[in-house]
Order: sequence, then C-alpha cells, then structure tokens
Amino acid sequence: MLKCLDFSGGGIVAIATVLGISSPASAVIFAFESFINENEYSGTLEFSGEGSGLSPLFTDNTVLDTHNGNPDGTVYASAGGRLSPNAPTFDVTSTTLDVVGDFISGGMTFASGNGIVFADTGSSNILGDSATGQLNSVTFTPVDSTATSVPFEFSPALGLLAVGSIWGVSRLRKRAAASKITEDISA
Repeated sequence: MLKCLDFSGGGIVAIATVLGISSPASAVIFAFESFINENEYSGTLEFSGEGSGLSPLFTDNTVLDTHNGNPDGTVYASAGGRLSPNAPTFDVTSTTLDVVGDFISGGMTFASGNGIVFADTGSSNILGDSATGQLNSVTFTPVDSTATSVPFEFSPALGLLAVGSIWGVSRLRKRAAASKITEDISA
C-alpha cells in the first residue's frame, strides 16, 4: 500500500546523501547608524544572502533600535512609507552594503509606526526620516552572521537525484523478485 514510502536500503542511503551534502545557508546582517540634527537613527538589516537588488527580510533581525534619538526596538512591519511606496534595495556582500536606486531607494515602516528611507546619491548612502524628510549619510557595519544561520537549504537537483535513486532501487527490487519467482516456477 505505501510501498513508495519504503525507506529501507537505497532509500535511506539516498536521503542520507541529500541531508549530508546540504549545508546551512547564512543570513547576512548589517548594523546601520546615522545622525540627523544630532539625533541617532540605528538598527540592523537582515538579508537572505549576498546579491544585487535585495530588500531586507521581515525578521526579528531587521530592527529599528533608535529613531530620532529615542529608543524604538521594533521590527520591520511594512515596505514603503510617506516618501517612497517601495522597499529599499541594496547590493549585498558579506562585507559591504550599498543602497541601490535613483536617489530614494525605498522606505521601511516599523511596528512602532516610525519610518525611515534609504537613498543613493551616487557618491554616498543616505538615511532619511519618513516623517520629517530630513536626510543624512548612513554607515553600514557587517554583523557576525555565523551566529544566525537560517534552516538548511536543499538543492533541487539533489532532491530529484534522491527521488530517482529511490525509484530506481525499487524498480531493481521488483525485477529481482520477479526473476526469483520465475526461477522457482521453472525449477
């Protein structure tokens, strides 16, 4: 009845191979800090990995710690805001973070209702307060992302290989069983 779920022999080997080859994928996290009129804006941004044109993830690691000099401590709640309808985009490597876009890249609203925007002037990265529209340069510092790894990432190719292996072993077993029955009948 559930013969396709038979995990004996080759099936176990195929599954163990896929699990053994898979490696944890690490998130990339950056701290940001800016001062507008001597008031601090700071927090962290988490990305799924390295790449171009990436937006921050809606996770507990994308947090606005300080807004306009006041403690905030809330997580990323929605993309866009008063100055931009879009989420900001960044070019991300493990050591550098650059804002991408035509001046205002995009905005982020946090659970507190406070919003910030990120901008690219061509020569520097800018952070702005969504409520006041005031802007200033922002610095990005990589945070050790080895402590925050995301769940295992499986390769689709290895998954297909595992399914094919299970099917192939099952097929070989059926042929061997049919061959043995034929030998028993002829003997």
